[in-house]
Amino acid sequence: MANTRNTTIAQRKFFAVAVATALLVASGCAADIEDDEWEAGPDDATAEALDEVRGGSNTSAKSWLGSVQLKTGGNWNHVCAVTLIRKRWVLTAAHCAKALSKSAIDAGKVRVCMGIKNPDDCPSSKRAIVTKKKIHPDYKNTAKGWDAAVLKLDEGFDGQRVALAKGSQNPDGGQETQLRGWGLLQNGNAPNSLKSLKYEVYENDLCDYWWDLAADRTIYGRQLCTLATSQEGACNGDSGGPLHFRGRQVGIVSYGAANCTGGLPDVYTRVSSIRGWALNATK
Repeated sequence: MANTRNTTIAQRKFFAVAVATALLVASGCAADIEDDEWEAGPDDATAEALDEVRGGSNTSAKSWLGSVQLKTGGNWNHVCAVTLIRKRWVLTAAHCAKALSKSAIDAGKVRVCMGIKNPDDCPSSKRAIVTKKKIHPDYKNTAKGWDAAVLKLDEGFDGQRVALAKGSQNPDGGQETQLRGWGLLQNGNAPNSLKSLKYEVYENDLCDYWWDLAADRTIYGRQLCTLATSQEGACNGDSGGPLHFRGRQVGIVSYGAANCTGGLPDVYTRVSSIRGWALNATK
């Protein structure tokens, strides 16, 4: 841990930006199988709106939600969010896994902290070292989708696992979803507490229209969009984190407007499109 909180925030801002491939404009799946998942718990976001994450509010820790961190210069720094899908496996975005080098993993310099509220507070009972990464075989870049990866841990977690949505459990346009994470705040600082935001799904055809107009990007069926604004949405540091609908994870934070300015929908990996691969890859 850094000597001062300001130093820690500055370092976390640096590492969040280091994986900002997820949030910068200019810059065949396995068969579905059943799993022994548990349902995610009910929403318990508070009414507080302090240190908002572009419209979010403080919320309590979740046993299935964690922070993947990289050690540099003696300090552990938040890189992306992860969700627990098996006792020793977590799900995140492929662009997040790309930022974690094999040499860093082999040296034990990548860890996951599960069930925490503050990424800077990671007791031994809530952490495990990452020993392996698997990136979706069809992933090329965030624009093409398939932005998903799984990380294997040296120690298992017995807590509640996230429930991964199947195709029939996806939300429709206009329905409310929930994002949780540690993305940068509106003032550009990293939060010291987990945040939660509720916002609507944006239809893929409209999402495709605006992203094509702004950045010549296509939105595919394997992706899911939400209606971000200048006041609310995902930001650097939220990458790899979950979007929930009716107690199931339906999205993985992939990318959004440059500098988190809003004006374009946030884009997620559609979990139902990678669910079969993720469960088979972690058997």
